[in-house]
Amino acid sequence: GQSLAGGWRVASTTAWSSFVARMRGFGDNRSFSQMNVSLGGSALLRENVNPSYPTYYWLENDLSPGPMLRQLKATVARATVKPSAWLWVQGEQDSNRIATNDARDAAFVARYLAGLKTIISAMNTPVFIQILGPRVVAGVKTMTAHRSQTLVRRAQYEALKLNNVYAGARPDLSLTLVDIVHPTHDDTGYGWIGVETANSMKGRI
Repeated sequence: GQSLAGGWRVASTTAWSSFVARMRGFGDNRSFSQMNVSLGGSALLRENVNPSYPTYYWLENDLSPGPMLRQLKATVARATVKPSAWLWVQGEQDSNRIATNDARDAAFVARYLAGLKTIISAMNTPVFIQILGPRVVAGVKTMTAHRSQTLVRRAQYEALKLNNVYAGARPDLSLTLVDIVHPTHDDTGYGWIGVETANSMKGRI
């Protein structure tokens, strides 16, 4: 994974254990492993924070893959054991920096789709997108009041029109949050996301 801030939380054990339990309930007895690995950052980190930052996935001002995406494609091409699916989890921080008017919003959607198409062509496997959930704005949990999350969600739903792209979980206002954006570590938060992701992946991976 990659992070705009260059810093990562530990992946949610609740989401992972719920996902595996649900897949087991479907009779899927394959071995599933969770790896907490992240590398790289956003092109916006390079452009706004550190101009020499080399590890980013996408060039901000055009539709060109960055060095990390090119490296990812090359690594997968060499691998003898190929991934069976990809789970794409997109935050809102990039769009938070660039979403200032309708024209720039449209440009963000175009870049998002172009990047995803590059990944799809490289992997030749199903891609599952985790749809962004609610956010607390001015003390109220909402799906629409925060411009950047609404923008990313718009791009995500456009991506679902592509071949071999599916939604993972589709959170709504019932998702419980531990802060203004992150789900709680229980069955109504990350646990629910794990179950819904398994429901979507059933029969597709």
